[in-house]
Formats: sequence, structure tokens, C-alpha cells
Amino acid sequence: MTSIYHIGIDLGGTKIEVAVLDSQNKILFRERLLTEAHLGNEHIFNQIHTLYSKAVLSIQNKTHT
Repeated sequence: MTSIYHIGIDLGGTKIEVAVLDSQNKILFRERLLTEAHLGNEHIFNQIHTLYSKAVLSIQNKTHT
């Protein structure tokens, strides 16, 4: 049976947060990083990418255990 997961990303002025939820809206993974906007757009994109990658890995770990 295939599980459904949702990834949400909250991009704010001071923090970026990612969460993975299951089909029952239970939070399975959550992590935050500082936005650090003063370091530029590329840095912000890298922060988002880092969090998204960790979220995807958390899903893969749950489906392979």
C-alpha cells in the first residue's frame, strides 16, 4: 500500500521551517533554519534546498524501515 506524505515549507523573514505530514496530518518530521537574508538570495535558496532534502530523506527512511 502506498502512503501519502505532504511537505510544507514556511519561508519567513527570520526562519525557514519544513514539516512532513502523513495522510492523517500527523507531523512526522519538522526542522527549522535561520533565513539569514543578509547573506543573499542564493543562501536563502540553499537553506530551502537543505530543508527540503532532509524532509525527503525522512520520508525515504520511514518507507524503508
